[in-house]
Amino acid sequence: MSKPWLKGYDPGVPETIEVPEYTTIIDFFDTSVRQFPHRPALIYFGKKITYSQLDEMVGKFAFGLRELGIEPGDRIALHLPNVPQFVIAYLAILKISAIAVPINPLYTGSDLVHILEKSRPKTVITLTKFLKSVRQATAEAHVPSIIVTNVKDFLPLPKKILFTLFKEWREEHLLLRRPRNIHSLQGILNKYSWKVLSLNYKPSRKTALLQYTGGTTGRPKGTELTHKNLVASVLQVRSWLPDFKEGEEIAAGVLPFFHIYALSTVLNVSLASGSTVVLFPQPNSKELINAVKRYKITVFPGVPLLYEKLLDGSPKNLNECLSSIKYATSGAAALKQDTAQRFSKCTSTNIIEGYGLTETSSVTHINPLKGVRKPGSVGLPVPGTEVRIIDSELGENLGPNMIGEIVISGPQIMNGYWEDPDASSLALKDGWLFTGDLGYYDDEGYLFLVDRKKDMIEIKGSGLKVYPSEVEDVIAKCPLVKEVMVVGKTDEKGDETSAAYVVARETSATHDAIRKAITEICLKNLATYKVPRTIEFVDEIPKNIIGKPLRRLLK
Repeated sequence: MSKPWLKGYDPGVPETIEVPEYTTIIDFFDTSVRQFPHRPALIYFGKKITYSQLDEMVGKFAFGLRELGIEPGDRIALHLPNVPQFVIAYLAILKISAIAVPINPLYTGSDLVHILEKSRPKTVITLTKFLKSVRQATAEAHVPSIIVTNVKDFLPLPKKILFTLFKEWREEHLLLRRPRNIHSLQGILNKYSWKVLSLNYKPSRKTALLQYTGGTTGRPKGTELTHKNLVASVLQVRSWLPDFKEGEEIAAGVLPFFHIYALSTVLNVSLASGSTVVLFPQPNSKELINAVKRYKITVFPGVPLLYEKLLDGSPKNLNECLSSIKYATSGAAALKQDTAQRFSKCTSTNIIEGYGLTETSSVTHINPLKGVRKPGSVGLPVPGTEVRIIDSELGENLGPNMIGEIVISGPQIMNGYWEDPDASSLALKDGWLFTGDLGYYDDEGYLFLVDRKKDMIEIKGSGLKVYPSEVEDVIAKCPLVKEVMVVGKTDEKGDETSAAYVVARETSATHDAIRKAITEICLKNLATYKVPRTIEFVDEIPKNIIGKPLRRLLK
């Protein structure tokens, strides 16, 4: 198979990687503990937790989980934000060969019950603040126990005192009575002496993580990611960064760890390289910028929405504040060229855009750090990854600059969907993942995303297709438009037509004037059949917690 993208690799990036058969994330972490015992692994509101201290807490909690009856292969739900307890529990789960199930801590009601019923965890680890809703969900899903922790448990002493005085009661963090099936995470750490547990079986092909998809096109599905998948993803990211220094980098843990992008490329990569992670449970732009400056953060993984917020509310000396950043990355949604240019101008740091899915343990493509970066491209396949563009109807491979479904193969590809053989067989065929994303690669192997296959609008009886993202790119150029989303709508005749949902900028222009301006720019830049039939105004475009638009909610 021809691999034109190899010519675009930066010097020092290998063509492929070798994934050790029986290495795990725990093995990586143990190596970091031995090499950098006194280096901070985590920084949480100024409190530093060294690799040695983290290892001790992981060992204690792992022993505690075993004492609670957790066996290899049991699922444990992590209903937590980016706090030290997430990292401790995550590593302890992997250490005893159980399966971690990260869940958005903002999930309540049917969203939470759905994942609990599907994954059937032995216990859920959550904050006291979320305990009421978690108790209701676990009762409905028949989860036998809960492990609870307080957000203040790892705060530095002055902040812990202030939290106790001014927030604990008001924000309902207190647990006045603890039933027998609710255990204390801090109590487990205090109860047991340091127990060093070793993996007594070879888990490389066994499931380590049950990571639920974002549900942007339907109800979330549980992707089975093995130990080998997670290790492969770490090695692929590290291979892309030849100048990355073991035991010296400092990463911003601003993206939620319950999402695969942050869990894989931030937490796993950091723990495997002796890096420090600065934790941000609920960051705002000012807090984030101050932390980058204070801790000299070098690795800044973000998403388009985060970069836009930084630029819109940032101080004039942004360049000075962010001068320590060596790597700024973006994923999860399309990065606007305007945002990339503004960030580069303000900071002299280029945002490196990439592409990946939950099903691929995060990243499959990244733009070169030093080589050619093409506007609109998500970059080149990472080492060990192969990509094809196919005609979904005919099953044939397509050549350069031809739009089709993106199909990917590599050691980071999931094992399948949890207890869903039908969905697994549709997505996985002969070792290739059918992503459902449409795109094309150019003559040099750079990948360009076009749209989701499910979102493509077909004009009945004509064979013509409309890609919503293409129309959105044109409408976004209208100065009166702040945000836009285009979706397929069924009209009274049963035909599918395109509809644009627009968030208008704050101007004196009327909606009729904005509609006229949008129509004019569309007619100038698009074929007539691609111009939206209807234009409606909304206060905001629905997005998930990391800023990925939820098109299905507008459809």
